[in-house]
Amino acid sequence: MLTRTRLSLLLGAALAAVAVLGVWPELDFAISAAMYDPVSGRFPAADDPALKVVREALRFLPHLMFWPALLLLALALVRPTLRLPRRALIFVVATFALGPGLIVNGVVKNAWDRPRPRDVAAFGGTQPFQPWWQPGKGWFDNRSFVSGEASSSAWTLAPAALAPPPWRAIAIAAAATYAAATSALRVVFGAHFLSDVVLGALVSLVLVRLGYRWYRRDDRQGGEAWQRGRALIHRADPTIRSADMPKGDVKKVVLAYSGGLDTSIILKWLQTTYACEVVTFTADLGQGEELEPARKKAELLGIKPENIFIEDLREEFVRDYVFPMFRANAQYEGLYLLGTSIARPLIAKRQIEIARKVGADAVCHGATGKGNDQVRFELAYYALEPNIKIIAPWREWDLTSRTRLIEFAEQNQIPIAKDKRGEAPFSVDANLLHTSSEGKVLEDPAVEVPDYVFSRTLSPEQAPDTPTYVTIGFEKGDAVSVDGVQLTPAALLTKLNELGRANGIGRLDLVENRFVGMKSRGMYETPGGTILLLAHRGIESVTLDRGAAHLKDELMPRYAELIYNGFWFAPEREMLQALIDKSQEFVTGWVRLKLYKGGVHIVGRDSPYSLYDQELVTFEEGAVAYDHRDAAGFIRLNALRLRTYGARTRKLGG
Repeated sequence: MLTRTRLSLLLGAALAAVAVLGVWPELDFAISAAMYDPVSGRFPAADDPALKVVREALRFLPHLMFWPALLLLALALVRPTLRLPRRALIFVVATFALGPGLIVNGVVKNAWDRPRPRDVAAFGGTQPFQPWWQPGKGWFDNRSFVSGEASSSAWTLAPAALAPPPWRAIAIAAAATYAAATSALRVVFGAHFLSDVVLGALVSLVLVRLGYRWYRRDDRQGGEAWQRGRALIHRADPTIRSADMPKGDVKKVVLAYSGGLDTSIILKWLQTTYACEVVTFTADLGQGEELEPARKKAELLGIKPENIFIEDLREEFVRDYVFPMFRANAQYEGLYLLGTSIARPLIAKRQIEIARKVGADAVCHGATGKGNDQVRFELAYYALEPNIKIIAPWREWDLTSRTRLIEFAEQNQIPIAKDKRGEAPFSVDANLLHTSSEGKVLEDPAVEVPDYVFSRTLSPEQAPDTPTYVTIGFEKGDAVSVDGVQLTPAALLTKLNELGRANGIGRLDLVENRFVGMKSRGMYETPGGTILLLAHRGIESVTLDRGAAHLKDELMPRYAELIYNGFWFAPEREMLQALIDKSQEFVTGWVRLKLYKGGVHIVGRDSPYSLYDQELVTFEEGAVAYDHRDAAGFIRLNALRLRTYGARTRKLGG
């Protein structure tokens, strides 16, 4: 974008100069008059030997660029296997052939009979002065309008625009300076009026600007000339450090892309390092962000529209991932509701499916080398596509600081929001189930979490002073309704999130044990999930047999650990899921809860399959016979091993 802006500014300046010289042609004449010596009747600069040498040297520079480019283009067309930057070569060759070649020297000079300054009567010639916009009057000898050398020198902006990003601004400035110097010499030599050189340059500027837009709009995944050139060098000299050169072993990669700064940097890094085609996948898991900007940013970075996938996965996420997990009442280390962990398998699954669809041979994620997500993504990738190549930029690149990331973004024209230039005070991950915040300001577990960290819930102190009641209906372990209204899984969780948010429910300050071996402190907000978990336990309390309920509670930590560690697609998780799902056959009914200032309390529950028998537990006289004397035998049998153990202890003097 910065390249196009610079070219547009130069184009605008040329247009302004043309307009001024058209409105005031006397200014055009006066500038040439200032270069003329009436005493000698000549333009003195034209007789300066040093300036003549400079002019001759400068005029051949465009040809030193054009002819090699033309030869390379011919080679690229004949030998496509060389993977030469054909599109860049077409851009360079076509702009020169059309501008200085066809339009300037082939058309305009042959149609516009304007005398050069040295041929004008006021400067010792025989012809009258003509404004640039006035047709000529039969002057056919060595015409002035427009300047071919000015046009050729301005064309050098085309190859300059293809320079590597760190040098592109310098290259464009150098080309503009060269064009200005070449044009100035033509004016001081009396060979052209200022309007001649400006209009000659304008022709090339227009073509370069339009040509660069064409080159960048349809450029295949940002494979610019400098990137392809580096790839060729790397193949020719394998001793060159691979971190600096495209790796060349990946043709197409599917990137898990959020549209944020980090994944945009990864996108461009993939194009640069691997010189491959990039496909972006953005999942809507209910994170509450507008995702169309991700599409626009991907297109801006050179991704073809057909290679941009943005999908609404909210229903699938809740139905096939969150709800099965909640059937198990899963909580990692007894507290964490696994909001981030459960989202990764779905993202990975869709990445693999898209990779198969588009014929990609690699997938890429943006997880760091210290966290759990790298494990979760990659275990899922391998489970679903055992031979897939995985690219993990944070384990490969040398962009090890925020400053380096920002520099890379600036060099590659990646838009940077103003609030992204400073180090973020904490990182955030969000989906329909939860929001997690980690890092920086949260890293000291002895310090209370600042209020500004919370985005999903009101503080309990700000919650209403009157309780909110809600009734959740269940069928076979899954929530299906809120206050009697049937809802889809995603809509139901959204509704519970709204209720939880308003009542300050679901905040958790947790120090957890990461799978990679370190402890980390996170701040989690899971308003709807907190309500749903307690409601599910409430309906299970009246529908599950004691043995089944206790077995589930024993298995739950292992199940939660499997999800936390990234083993969603592992056979042991699927085995446990089958057992858990079997336990939910009769988990149907409703639970009524009271929400009040951060607390969730069950106040009622019922089920058509309830195992709760009021007549059995009543202290009043009931219809069901229950002989209290039967308890004596039950107790004596259960006490048998304890009596034996106690007798031995006493015998040994214990």
